[in-house]
Amino acid sequence: MADSFNAAGQSQRLRVIMFGARQYEVAAFRNEMKLSPETQLLDIVFVSAPLDKSTATLAAGAKAVSLFANDYADAAILQILHASGVELITLRYAGVPAVDRNKVASLKMRLAPAPAHAPTSIAEYTVLLILSLNRKLHLAYNRVREGNMTMHGLVGFDMKGKVVGLIGTGKVGTTVARILSGFGCNVIAFDMIESPDIKHMGIKYVSINTLLATSDIISLHAPLVSGTRHMIGAQSIPLCKRGVLLINTSRGALLDVKAVIPALQAGQVGGLALDSFEGEADLFFQDHTGVQTNPDFQLLRSMPNVLITGHQAALTTNALASVAKATLRTLVQFARGEALDYEIATT
Repeated sequence: MADSFNAAGQSQRLRVIMFGARQYEVAAFRNEMKLSPETQLLDIVFVSAPLDKSTATLAAGAKAVSLFANDYADAAILQILHASGVELITLRYAGVPAVDRNKVASLKMRLAPAPAHAPTSIAEYTVLLILSLNRKLHLAYNRVREGNMTMHGLVGFDMKGKVVGLIGTGKVGTTVARILSGFGCNVIAFDMIESPDIKHMGIKYVSINTLLATSDIISLHAPLVSGTRHMIGAQSIPLCKRGVLLINTSRGALLDVKAVIPALQAGQVGGLALDSFEGEADLFFQDHTGVQTNPDFQLLRSMPNVLITGHQAALTTNALASVAKATLRTLVQFARGEALDYEIATT
């Protein structure tokens, strides 16, 4: 379950427990550590298990831990980490939705997420999902494997001229806009903070209601905060253009699947492509072959107009290297007693 590695091959000053470390992540970190002499200050223990109450005690003797997107650090777990001597929590993803920041502050611990590390990877994957859902690639692939070459039910549409509404225009949303503009799409956007880059591309910001009513495709790229949870749900779906395609490569809880399922069945939503899912910590990054899981997830994955992948939009060599570099930079700075470039305030 645990695998230790340090660049100098011996115990060093800063011991780090990296929870939820998959093989592809471990390979990326080891490669970066071999290329960076300053990482000799680090003794990293890679733990494949996620952080929870049963594994938190593995941090005993470590001053820093590194968490993955599906690790959950509530007040009780943070208390265990603190009692184990942990002072710094690094995150191998952007944002902090699964960390109790108030508890971090009360314990005087420090928090450093990775910067936005994979806008190109996620944006390209978003466009891949749009094209695949539109042209029924998932259905065609399965048919051909079975020897069925019929075309019924595989009709899609040209992207050129279609209205694509982007909710959220940070780095990912802006990159998606740039790619889709190359397809000749009519891209519109909604965000509380308007991006100069979006305006420079000639893309118009509109109200959320206008975006819902006029978009043929809606792609979600917003952060998960109290005001965006279930922003696509029972109240907003009826406002959408009938047959709209919904895409979510951001946070799963932006979309209320209990409201989307009947809309898919009724044709109000024409198709759904997800790379994230609310409550995915118990689903993704695990093998559930032959196991009954979340009933909503089970139903969705059986529907022909739904395409789901397991949170792999950022799974590229480029993104993995970027996360490793940023995380190691934070850890080396902490070991040296320097200011942390990516530290965020917890109060």
